[in-house]
Amino acid sequence: AAEETTVSGGGDALQTAIDDASADDTIVVTDSETYDTVSIDVSVTIETDADPIIEGDGGTGAAVSIDAEDVTVAGFTVANPDGLLGLKIENEIDSVSIKNNTVENIGPTGRLGVTGIIIGQGAHDDIEITNNVIQNLDQETTEDSGFPTVNGILFDADNSDPGTITNSVVNNNTIQDVESDIAPLGIVVQHKTDGVDINNNDIRDLVADPATDSEPDDGVKFDFTFAQGINIASPETTDTVVNHNVIENITS
Repeated sequence: AAEETTVSGGGDALQTAIDDASADDTIVVTDSETYDTVSIDVSVTIETDADPIIEGDGGTGAAVSIDAEDVTVAGFTVANPDGLLGLKIENEIDSVSIKNNTVENIGPTGRLGVTGIIIGQGAHDDIEITNNVIQNLDQETTEDSGFPTVNGILFDADNSDPGTITNSVVNNNTIQDVESDIAPLGIVVQHKTDGVDINNNDIRDLVADPATDSEPDDGVKFDFTFAQGINIASPETTDTVVNHNVIENITS
């Protein structure tokens, strides 16, 4: 039978509880300590009745990586200072709920694609991203940065085989205070879509630096900037709804 486990103490205690969990267990963090990066590879609910932080190691990985179906992450602050990613749903993973979290202080890295919440390549079904605050994301250009975008929420498809997102929602999120030397973006969808709602999100204060003058190692100079609240870059869209979003102060 599914069990409920409580966790406290910070550090690697949350990852230890995940490693010891069985499918359908619930893990409740009961204190407001800072926890190390976690990788979720079992179908569990991770929630809290306190104010804990899950903090990444500042590398190219995510502070929270989800590589199992039927996972819920609810109520945490997720940070990754000088890191690339906040929460990541790995490739071809279904039935994940990310809700009521604050994702903040991601980047800068000088690398492509600082992102608050990222959904990996391949097909996904039943993805719920609701009631999160994503804020204070930063990206800076360096000699080896490639094209330095920063994304609030990114459905990151493979260009040659984008896969399809079905039966999924991105609702009631706040994305704010996102800054990039080149391209700050609120919500980006690159997959095919069939049954996706993007509703009631509040996207504001995305700023591209107008003084960019960098020359990455490929010799390409970025002499332009752009900023976007919502970008549906899907090769095909079916039954896809974008309603009642507030988009303001998007500057480049």
